Amino acid sequence: MHRILKNGEFHRVLTILKMRATEHSRKLHPYDITSQGFFVYHDKVFETDSII
Repeated sequence: MHRILKNGEFHRVLTILKMRATEHSRKLHPYDITSQGFFVYHDKVFETDSII
């Protein structure tokens, strides 16, 4: 989990570092924490021009 500053706003993003014997995305995906739970937007990829 990361908070990234882009264009003056913080964005919450998530990446999976390792998952055994499974192909998975290694890209940054936005997420939200709401009263309904934790939601990862797996169909969206956060684009950044800086190195984390």
